[in-house]
Amino acid sequence: MSDHAPIFLTLDVPSSSKTCDRVSASKGVSWNRATDTDILAYKETLRVCLDEIELPLDALHCSVEGQLMCSCPDHANDLIEYHSQIILALEIAASRCIPHRRKKGLAGWSTLVNPLKEDAIFWNKIWMDCGRANSGWVYNIRRKTRAKYRQAVRFVLNNQDKLSAERMAQALERNASRDLWQEVSRRKGGSSPSTESIDDVEGNEQVRILFRDKYDELYSSVSYDKQEMKQLCFDVDHEASLICGMGKCSSKHHFTALDVRKAVKKLKGGKSDARPSISSDNFIKACDELCVHLSLFLSALLTSSLAPPAMLESVLVPIPKSRKKS
Repeated sequence: MSDHAPIFLTLDVPSSSKTCDRVSASKGVSWNRATDTDILAYKETLRVCLDEIELPLDALHCSVEGQLMCSCPDHANDLIEYHSQIILALEIAASRCIPHRRKKGLAGWSTLVNPLKEDAIFWNKIWMDCGRANSGWVYNIRRKTRAKYRQAVRFVLNNQDKLSAERMAQALERNASRDLWQEVSRRKGGSSPSTESIDDVEGNEQVRILFRDKYDELYSSVSYDKQEMKQLCFDVDHEASLICGMGKCSSKHHFTALDVRKAVKKLKGGKSDARPSISSDNFIKACDELCVHLSLFLSALLTSSLAPPAMLESVLVPIPKSRKKS
């Protein structure tokens, strides 16, 4: 909005550039704002990224041959790298094509301020092209549009509670639950600091131990016979060695792309876990080539008895309750 002449500066600074055109993945992808065009672009970009992955043919060949156990350490490392490349392709494609999450804006800014701002910028440019006159109808229009813009800015800044409440009411009227909770999140502000005292236990380490014991008790609450469970594990290992290990198993021990596609269709959107840059939408909106890569990868895991470390990561989010259970 300033009418002052800008100052330009050119610097020659030595730098090194990477030949790889892969950008770092963003953690702020907003799938709910993605249009059909964005989804199509994501599929095509993901297809290109997947085509660039070098398949670990030796490791995958073990799966094709139907061998039960592949103990080659090189194959294990190849599969871990293969998994990393698939995840990286998902992150890059989403970062390039899907809208990123916007910073929390002020209530009413986009509807009350932005139109007046654009109008003021337009007439300021007209005024500059006309020689920056100090009088006349162009000068008067420029002055009025700038005044309206500044007045709108002051109004929005001074009436955030009112505008936010109106936006929540409109979301309720439209039955737009996502918009409603986004507005609630804006009013709530940043996340609350984690408590340091739970159930008369203080300190991060002691709280961690408390939750560990609680979850251990929860997941062990179903009674079972230890000797019976031990015998069951032995029988499974024995059958696998005698039947599957000798190539006599009726199962093919591999997944098809159709199997993966059926599993993906059962996913719910907007679900994520330890890796915030990857969510269920990355798979739901993906191209068919992803199912092929995943079927090869999962089939290879069966023969190698391997689980990449990244797949073992999990997040437990405790929700402390008050004495009123609120």
